Amino acid sequence: MKGIFFYSFCIALITCQCQMQPKSSELNLNNDNNDAFSALQIIYPHNGQIFTCGEETNLTFKKSADTIKIDSIKVYINGSEQQTIDINKLSAKIKLPENKTGFIPIEYVVFIGGLKKQTNIVNVKLLSNIVPQKKQYKIVKTYPHSTEAYTQGLIFENDFFYESDGEYGKSALRLVKPETGETLNNSALPNSYFAEGIAILNNEIYQLTWRERTCFVYDKKSFAQKRTINYSINEGWGLATSSNKLLMTDGSNLLYTIEPSTFDVISKVEVYDNTGPVDKLNELEYVNGLVYANVYMTDKIVVIDPASGKIVEYLDMNGLLKPSDKKPDTDVLNGIAYNPNNGHFYVTGKNWPKLFEIKIY
Repeated sequence: MKGIFFYSFCIALITCQCQMQPKSSELNLNNDNNDAFSALQIIYPHNGQIFTCGEETNLTFKKSADTIKIDSIKVYINGSEQQTIDINKLSAKIKLPENKTGFIPIEYVVFIGGLKKQTNIVNVKLLSNIVPQKKQYKIVKTYPHSTEAYTQGLIFENDFFYESDGEYGKSALRLVKPETGETLNNSALPNSYFAEGIAILNNEIYQLTWRERTCFVYDKKSFAQKRTINYSINEGWGLATSSNKLLMTDGSNLLYTIEPSTFDVISKVEVYDNTGPVDKLNELEYVNGLVYANVYMTDKIVVIDPASGKIVEYLDMNGLLKPSDKKPDTDVLNGIAYNPNNGHFYVTGKNWPKLFEIKIY
């Protein structure tokens, strides 16, 4: 009797447990938490997979269980709906964005019973679809440059140079006469600040600092300091003016668009060429819709489309400063300025004895 009773108890327990276990198609269908329920898996592409701007690729999905009845799958790229996937095929072709490099989110949303039940994102990396042109340069004229000037920013305006010089204890903003290299006006920073890039906007000069997250704002004519602005970006490197906004770099491959009054970040793009990201973007100059940028620790200047992040041109300045002009403290190329009157550029480097007027072709 004990054996029969125990057998009957076990059968009843198993039956009860089976009745309590939900079917696979009923698993947490009212929960939009992906950890609790995942109706669909993306098989291709994978997170971090590399493509080229404008490239076509397949999207391939797999149901987590055949019994799940999916109504539809919608795909979004950068928040914009692309298409609805055929739920019978669970695959589709999409064209990746052509106008932006870097990491792009591909978001797919699963609808079951007319309700959104799952949202997943796969981030892919887009290289530029442009092979940058290699530009040449010709030296038009050579000017003297102070070997004490650790050049961080350079602007040409009204026949004068505005230069920002860095290093702790030596940082300053200077107005320089090109023909002689003479300093006509000077504003030194406190020793605890390391000056970086500069930009002129509305008769004011904006000067970044390296790690102090502080921008000094001066009156352009008198060099009197008017105010300071704190910013959240970890490091200040290059700065330039684009219309009524500022462009800024932080030593990475990011190019920021900045609101001048607050230094809030309006937008940012990742800068890539056709092989990968280009890091250490430094001093900037905005010319006719393009951004010219020094690449720190190199003799290279890159030309960037600021809307897409694509590098469209390279300029190799190797050999600009002759070996005979180099001293133990001569540092790297840095400093780009533009003369709109003749289309020429001015370039120099940190502690260089010369500044060059060049024509790019």
